[in-house]
Amino acid sequence: MLLGFGFQAFVSRVCGADALGAITLFLSWVGILSVLTVPGLEGSLVYFLPRLEGDAPASRRVMRQCLAVAGTASMVVASAVALAGPRLFSWTGLPDKARAAFCIALIAYSGGKLLDAVFLGLKDAPAQIYFNNIRTIARFLFCLPVLLYPSERWIILFCAVASECVLTVLWRYMQLRRRYPTLTGMVRIPRAAGAASHKVLAAMALPMLGISIIDTVYPLLDKAVLGVMVPLALVGIYRIGDAVASINSMFVSPFIAFWPYISQLHGQQRLDDLRDSYRTITLFIIAGMIPFSLLLVELSPMVLSIFGPAFASQGRTIFLVLAFGTAIDAIAGPAGAVLKLTGHARLSLTINMVWLFLYFGLTVLLVRRYGILGAAIAKMISTVFGNLANLTANRVLLGVFPYTAKHAWMLMAAAIILSTRWSLFPAHPGVVGQFVAGFVEAAVFIAFSALLLKDQIRRVLVPQIRLWMQKGFALDAAN
Repeated sequence: MLLGFGFQAFVSRVCGADALGAITLFLSWVGILSVLTVPGLEGSLVYFLPRLEGDAPASRRVMRQCLAVAGTASMVVASAVALAGPRLFSWTGLPDKARAAFCIALIAYSGGKLLDAVFLGLKDAPAQIYFNNIRTIARFLFCLPVLLYPSERWIILFCAVASECVLTVLWRYMQLRRRYPTLTGMVRIPRAAGAASHKVLAAMALPMLGISIIDTVYPLLDKAVLGVMVPLALVGIYRIGDAVASINSMFVSPFIAFWPYISQLHGQQRLDDLRDSYRTITLFIIAGMIPFSLLLVELSPMVLSIFGPAFASQGRTIFLVLAFGTAIDAIAGPAGAVLKLTGHARLSLTINMVWLFLYFGLTVLLVRRYGILGAAIAKMISTVFGNLANLTANRVLLGVFPYTAKHAWMLMAAAIILSTRWSLFPAHPGVVGQFVAGFVEAAVFIAFSALLLKDQIRRVLVPQIRLWMQKGFALDAAN
């Protein structure tokens, strides 16, 4: 995440807010079209691979089927974009000079997206963090020529993104072959008894396609709409506010590793274990996210100023609105994943489609009236709606509700701390005052959470810390 901020700061400072807006729009449209090139296959892999654990031939067959479909679809969609005229491509808000790089990036991005799902389905979620870091470093290195040829910045930036996509998809495949050699290779394999047939895979992929629409399009739709309706410089400013607000998601990302276990626990009819694990996850998300959010709200003027004066002056309100939405999304935890991985993919599809149409309608309506602030408000409202719908469905259908009285006490404590700070000290302090206020607020909440969660800390964290210490001592002894 810090690497991503560094890259965005580099582009905004060296090339300007409009260049950052252009890259944001480029990646947004690549991501949106990947819904067509990877039609529900990533969710299908996360569903099937944990259930086929230990059955290498069946897992390999499912993976090959998905890769074949994604490869064909990406070539078809990229060819359609390449053959489209400049006028049609201009509807994206991008210049026509980006079209060739866009087609290459689309094909490579689609392959990388599917391989990420393979790693996640194999319960190797840390691989995604590793590949994201490689991707950001490669993107930064490929953009360095802009320092020598500033007049060609558009071509350099677009080609840098396409080159990074190609490099990282090849790197993912090489790592897959190294870590899981039984799943790769060109040897023809017979039909496995436990493998999913084409019909079964299609039956799962179709509802997963609708689900993936919201998972993929939701983070990108606001930037795509803004690219059509406002100047690219405002898209760049909005992107930074969104990126800073999305820092809260780092407290959710580690728990993506729990997704394969959702399918596994449901398949074993262990709903009580699923509910207890879900509650523990949301407890630790709140305990980690809230103090960091309190600190981030205080420091946001300084953080936004890193990208330039325009980002600090116009981006803070955007950040505050989006930060509330990301906090709600984090507190909900894997609500959507629980629903779609427990046999309710069609209901999840319905919720996601309503969610998407609501989001699109609100975005267009509010952007016309309020500009980039309207996009932030639309995203916040739709986030609250979607998570409430998923939580309600999980409670009614599965009896899984991820909250207890402890969750309520922690959220109340955060609200009291924040309201007390702004009622006693309404004036915005300088940089030193921001640090002091943020750290005091975070320290008070951490102390309260430690007292409230002492049983969970003793049961979950202490054994893990002891295990790490034992491994460390054993390593020292071996050396």
